[in-house]
Formats: sequence, C-alpha cells, structure tokens
Amino acid sequence: MDHFKKHIMNRMFKIVVLIIISVQSIFAFPTRNSKTAVNPADYSHPRLFFSLDDLDRLRQNAGTTHAEIWAPIAYYLDARQDEYLPPDSAPAEGSQTAYRNFANRLIPFAFGSQVTMDTTQISYAISYMLTLSHWTQWGAAEQRDLGLAHMLIANSLSYDWLFNDFNDQERNAIRTSLGDWAEKMYEASTGQKVDAWRNWWRKSYMQNHHWTNNSALGMAALALLGEDNRAQKWLDHAVNELTKVRFLLEGIEDGSWHEGLHYQAYGLTTMLTFLKCLKDVQQIDLLPAKYLRNYVKWRIYNYLPGSNEFLFLASSFDKEWGVAYAPQNILRFIAGEFQNQHAEWMAQKFIEINGRGYNQWSVPWYVFEFLYYDPMITAQPPEKLSTAAVFPDYSGVVWRSDWTEDAVIFGFKCGTQGGRYAFDSYVNGTYPWEPPYPETQCQLNIGHDHDDTNGFYIYGNRNWLSCETEGYGASQTSLHNTILIDGQGQFRPQESYRDVTEFENNDGTLRDYFSSRNYNFVSAQAVGRYKNIAGLQSVQRDVLFVRPDYFLMIDNLQADMPHTYEWISHFVSDVQVEGNWIKGLAENDQVLGVGILSPGDFSVSTGNDGKPYARINATTSQPDMEFVTILKPTTTSGWNAIPQISIVAENEDMKLFQIQNEGTTADIIYSVSLKTNTVIGPWESDAKLAVIKRNLSGELANILLYDGSYLKNITIDREFIVAEDSNLTVEVDFTEGVIIFPREFNGQIRLFGPSVQSVHVGELNVAFTKSGDYISINTDRVPPAPPSGIKIRME
Repeated sequence: MDHFKKHIMNRMFKIVVLIIISVQSIFAFPTRNSKTAVNPADYSHPRLFFSLDDLDRLRQNAGTTHAEIWAPIAYYLDARQDEYLPPDSAPAEGSQTAYRNFANRLIPFAFGSQVTMDTTQISYAISYMLTLSHWTQWGAAEQRDLGLAHMLIANSLSYDWLFNDFNDQERNAIRTSLGDWAEKMYEASTGQKVDAWRNWWRKSYMQNHHWTNNSALGMAALALLGEDNRAQKWLDHAVNELTKVRFLLEGIEDGSWHEGLHYQAYGLTTMLTFLKCLKDVQQIDLLPAKYLRNYVKWRIYNYLPGSNEFLFLASSFDKEWGVAYAPQNILRFIAGEFQNQHAEWMAQKFIEINGRGYNQWSVPWYVFEFLYYDPMITAQPPEKLSTAAVFPDYSGVVWRSDWTEDAVIFGFKCGTQGGRYAFDSYVNGTYPWEPPYPETQCQLNIGHDHDDTNGFYIYGNRNWLSCETEGYGASQTSLHNTILIDGQGQFRPQESYRDVTEFENNDGTLRDYFSSRNYNFVSAQAVGRYKNIAGLQSVQRDVLFVRPDYFLMIDNLQADMPHTYEWISHFVSDVQVEGNWIKGLAENDQVLGVGILSPGDFSVSTGNDGKPYARINATTSQPDMEFVTILKPTTTSGWNAIPQISIVAENEDMKLFQIQNEGTTADIIYSVSLKTNTVIGPWESDAKLAVIKRNLSGELANILLYDGSYLKNITIDREFIVAEDSNLTVEVDFTEGVIIFPREFNGQIRLFGPSVQSVHVGELNVAFTKSGDYISINTDRVPPAPPSGIKIRME
C-alpha cells in the first residue's frame, strides 16, 4: 500500500494544514484536486448528511463553532492511521466487535478527508475501502448481524462522501462489494432464520440489533440509489421495518428503554444516522419525535452529578462501554431538530464529565455530533423542572431532593420486562407483532433486562449509597435491591422469548405515585414477577420520601402458605450491623443507614456478590410478612445522630410509626388497605398513609394525608382534615402557609390551616374561604358527612 508511505512522508505537512483549519476560518480553503466526478442521471454525490455545496460551511465550522468537536477528529486523522491499518484479508477468527471496529475506524477518515482536502488522507480512506471491498467476510464467521451492519454503514457513508475522489475502477469495485453485502443483509432480514447467519433479530422489534441492522441496509440503499437496481428493494424493506420501530417508540412515549441507557444510546445512534438521511434524501420522516423529546427528560433525570454513570443500572452492560457511542450525538441531534435547550445542556454535561476521547471508541460518533450540532441552541439547565419524575412505560420514578450537585437522588423500578407498551402489545398480539409467535418467529427479546422489579437505587452528595451488582448477564434477583422468596428470585422467560404464555401475568405494576412540596410517594405491585412461586397474593412495596431527610419503605407480602422472605440491599464499600441498624459504607465518608422497624424478630446476613450486601430475614416462615425500613443518607461523622425510630402502636388495620430526625418528629400512620375510620394512638383516620410532622419547638410543620378523607387528633379533639372525597391526597404546609393537592379532587373539604394563605392543585390556584383556623373549599357543594364506623382497637 504505497499511500501509507506517502502518509509518513507528508505527516508534518498535514499537521500544519490541520492547525490552520482549526484556528483560521477566515482563510480560503484550498480547492480540491478531484478526479472526474461521475453523477448518475437521478442522483449526485455526496448526498448523505451533506452535499458538495455544504463543504465550505463544514470547513468553516471546523475552525469556529465546531472546533471543540473537530479537534479529536483532526488528531485522529493524523495519529491513528498507522495504528488502524486494516489487514489485507478479513480476519477469519475476528469477533463481531472486531468487525464493528474495522468499520467504525473508517468513518472519521472518510469524513475528515473531505474537510481537510488532504490528498494523502483521501488516498488513505480510499485504500482502506478497497481493502475492505476485497474481504470475503464482513462479520464474524458467516454472521449477518452487527458486524456486517457497521461495515455497511461505514462503507455506505464513505462511498457517498468520497464518490468524486474515486477513479472508475475504484468506484466500481467498492460499489459492487457494497451492493453484494447489502443484499446479504437483505436476505437475512427478510428470509427464514439461519443459525449461521445469526439473524434471530429480524422480527425482534424491541431489540437494538433489529434497529441497527435494518438501518444499515437502508443506508446502503440510500448510497446506491440510481446505481444498483436492488437499492429500492432494500430501502422499501428498511422503511417498513423501521416504521414498526417508530410505532413502538411513539407508544412508549416517556423516552425510556427496557434494555437500559447503554443499549438505548447504541440503538439510537445507529438508527438516527439512517433516519436523518432518509428524511433529507427521500423526504420520508420516520423520526419518533415524541419519543426523542422525552428521551431528553429520561436522560436528565438519570444524570448523577460528578459521575459518568447514571441512576438506572438495570440492564446487562460493562461500565467501560458507557460512553463508547458518545450519547451527546443523540442529544445534539434532538437539540437541533426540535430546538431543545435541555438536550443541549445534557450534551454539554456529558462532555464536561467525560471529556473527549481520541480513539475508535469515540471519534466515529463525534463525526455525527459534528454534523448534528447547532451552535445557535443555547443550553438550559433543568433547575426549573420538577424534582420528581415518573416514567410510566419503564414503571419507575426518580426523586431528587433538589437540583444542586449534592442532591439526594432516588430511583425506583417496578418495570415490566420489555417495557409496558411493548409487553402489553406483544401479549395482546397487536401491531406490529405477528402472532402466533413460534410460527412467525416474532419475539419480545428481553435478554438484557434484569429480574429487578421493585428495585431501588440511592445516590447522594456525588456518591453511590445503594447500588447493585451490575454487569453483563448479572440478571438474577439476588444481585438487586428487592425481595427473595424461599430463596428464589423473579420468573424469567426462556431465551427464545417467543412463548407468550411465559410473558402473560409476568409483570410488575406501578399502582400509584404522587409528589408534593415535602413528600414523594410510590406504590408498586410485583406479585406477577414471582409467578414461579405458588400461592403468592401480594408483593407490594410502598416508599415515602420525607424530603430531604429519609425514606420509609414498607414491603407487604401475602400468601396462602408459609414462605421465607428476604429483603436485600447492596452497598458500595462495606456493610456493618449495629442493633436494628445496617450501616452501609460508601466512598468519601458517605453512609446509608437502614433502620429496621419490622419484623420484630429478624436476623441480618451480610456478604459480597460483587458488591457488599445485607439481607434482612424473618426468623420464621409465615404466609404474611411486613418489612418496614428507614433509609437514611448520612456520613460517618453523622452516624451518632441517626433517627430514633419506633412503632408506637399497631392493630390489625394500622401501624403508627414515630421518627425523630434532626430535631423534627414525624408520626406516620400506615395501612395496607383501609377505608373506614380507625383509632391508632392519638389519631383517628381512614387514610392509607398520613404524616404529621413537627419541628424542634413542637409546632406543626406539615401534614400529609394520602388516599383518605379524615384525620383527627383525639387527644386534643381537633379535626385536621374532613373531606367528602374518600380518595383525597393533600399536604398542608404550615411553615409556608400553603395547601397543596397533588391531583384533582371532588366535593367539599375542610382543613385546619391557621397560617394558610394559598391553595393549589398542581400549579393552579384554588378558591377557598377561611373561618378562624379552618380553610373550606367547595363550600357551595354538599358538606361532607361526619365520620362513621369508628373501630377502637386495643393497642
């Protein structure tokens, strides 16, 4: 390869050229010494991402607005050529990853040479393509999967971008090879399953292999339209397949992804390259616009200050793969396409945290970031967004104490494998699925999903406090922060993922959630995920965040026969047991304390399965069990001031907990399922949950009532809340003088609120009247009936 010798001789000349480009956009760029251009009758090149008329703008951008993105590409062009030489023949034992990398390395050389117009770089890229065109494999062994897909994407783009630099012989050789390999991908996507091809993905619409492989076929079609009479056939098929993907993504709505953020970023990166070009070249818009807009929210709420990780670790992945596909390219596409300032903020955060790589794992994706980036979009931080978010398809919530860098961040996942929308449509056999599945080979592939329903994560003060043992294949329930029953985890379908009966009733449900000024709450049911264990009736987990101090977690387990139950949490550095407290040590002096309120008779076992863990075990098997725990983020120096916790009273309907924390005292009333008034300690209520919090001086700070209509202190004979709506949720904030209804309500309400000045439902103001210390709402309606059916229980 003579051009490699030329490369060494011209190294110093190229460095000078690159320096000029990166700092001086006002100088005229040299005219390209092109070979005779060949333009088909109906199509010209380049046409993918840019045209000949766009090149001057791209060159100017490289020296001005896009200089920060261009810098690693420029370095790569000069420093990586000797390192990334492709062998003369395809490596017979090359892995899928090896073939992906051979392809990915080509993208910066092909693009960068069009910006620099360096003839040595152009020759290098052409020689690279010619070498690949002679290979007898474009993927591991005979596989027609991701290795082939990346080769198609890279060679299609490079063929289009370098089209006018080829001579006729080069152009024909590369075109022929590209077309023949595209036809092989078409056969794999349209034909029957062939084990050697590894084309299981062809009807697996919720899997990144399907997205990437069909996008690669479509990219080859766009590059060869007008030159290969098979190209329209490829394009029609790719459009048909990605129409199905778009339909599913728009059904998901919340921007989440069942395989986790790594696989989501990978699939979107490869798919967007095709969808962008499809829209530009063919005016066919398959962009899942709603999904992409919500992807920004999903990414922002997963953001962990000071970390290149993210909150939901719930999938098979290796951490070092986390930024391999530089997810800021997706965010900058969304920022430019939809004028989304939050997307630009998140992209800048990724760059700030991760820096810039100068290798094959990063630079190819900087090329797309360069092409997507719109410098006119200013970054908008999320500080005005709510500190709480719910993701219905993922069946999860994220709570943040605030938007500062030292915030406490909580994630909860009760998700259905495959995501709610895909799961329901697959089980019901609606479009785009094609039942009966074993016959049609349709599958809901959840291979990267984990058995972690009702799992949680806590991050605070820039450190993990409760994480889990993540990793490729680490799917078993015991590695996550949830419940084991009789030593068993949650049910997992067989690996074919085509038996619909295995998916039926194998789901978790986000039952309820709300956020108020001082509280967040979520309730989830996971009994379906333990369908392999007979006789279970409830696996319910409720979590209350008393902001910003601690979490109350209640697990209610019910069955028609005795079982052993284990409550699991993982930690970071070490775990110790001190009485009824578990001390989970984290980095930088951080600690997560887990206080055990129930069961009364328990033992705690500790160990390390990749992360330190603690398991709370009831001492006896029994049909029903309730775990009540307090999770308190603190520090080693603050350990002596952990909350004082106790069960003040309990009966068959209710429990009354008291938590003293940093000068505040909270009475917390909890019932699993109660709709009649009951007396517990000094309180009378019909609520599922109520919190009465006092400050250091004993004055009322706030009261929360959830899913009820009545709250009274019988000791002082004072009604605090009387409502006609039996499912009311309301917070009275005495400190701020405001009443907050997290959601709509019905009927008349009377509340104790001597300091109240305003009432809100969400962001809307609500009219009220005030008489003495009481606030009345909807006074023109029938007043609420007095409480009835009081049941007095012996404590």
